[in-house]
Amino acid sequence: SRGIMKMNNKRFEIYFFLFAIVLLLLIGIRFGGLTPFNIGICLVLLVLAPILTKILGKKYGTEAIAESKMQKVEAISEEDLTAKITTLYTGRGFALEPYESEFPGSHFVCTREGTRNGESFTERGAVLIITTDKVIDISDFNNFLTEMKQRACTQGMMITTSRFSPEVIDAAKEAMVTLWNREDLRDNLNL
Repeated sequence: SRGIMKMNNKRFEIYFFLFAIVLLLLIGIRFGGLTPFNIGICLVLLVLAPILTKILGKKYGTEAIAESKMQKVEAISEEDLTAKITTLYTGRGFALEPYESEFPGSHFVCTREGTRNGESFTERGAVLIITTDKVIDISDFNNFLTEMKQRACTQGMMITTSRFSPEVIDAAKEAMVTLWNREDLRDNLNL
């Protein structure tokens, strides 16, 4: 997305440059000639275009929208986040059953039955939702993995309003566990 933003900024600068040239010509035609003062104003505008782009982008552009969504993710309660996630799962045909755990967060087993290529199947996974500002470390992950196996789940999903440690990210790849951190929540939920 950073590359797209740079491309959009370059496009904006080109349009700004073309606008300044048209403005310069209109000023020249309107006032009967291009004076050094008119040319100077347009050159100042052209020089300031990248700075103005950055200022306007931070206040009104994609950066401002992303920051606003991130503030909503940081402020969401565990109940609201759990409601959004359970709606997401039930909308995809999963049945969710909460379970008690000694560890923090909202814990669910989700199941879905169906037929694929004439064969019936059952998917069974564990979901953990944690609202915190602390980094989720490997001990949290290992606790979730243990609970996942105790409930005969073949896959899992950990969701947090924080971040995951590098060890958790590496371990999740091996364990069939999907991770959603605060940026994933910002990008995937309509907050």
